[in-house]
Amino acid sequence: MLVEELRETLLRLAAEDGEVRERLAADGSLFDGYNSLMAIVHRRNGDHLADIVDAFGWLGFDLVGEDGADAAWLICKHAIAQPELQRRMLPLV
Repeated sequence: MLVEELRETLLRLAAEDGEVRERLAADGSLFDGYNSLMAIVHRRNGDHLADIVDAFGWLGFDLVGEDGADAAWLICKHAIAQPELQRRMLPLV
């Protein structure tokens, strides 16, 4: 069963990540170390992902559709300041 609200949340978080990344790339600040705004987005998204996975388990195709699962994976791999989160997600993926 597809859980549309979870899917939409994941897509929104991934879209924001992309929008911030594009904006920072356009002004060049993305390439000058780990940008603090990007770090905030990644941390917040990682925290959301952790909460969702705690409640529902890993967000696979059957739960949130292919695009939702792709968004969950993007959020996980972009949580570079949260290696404990990434290590916790690895066996679930």
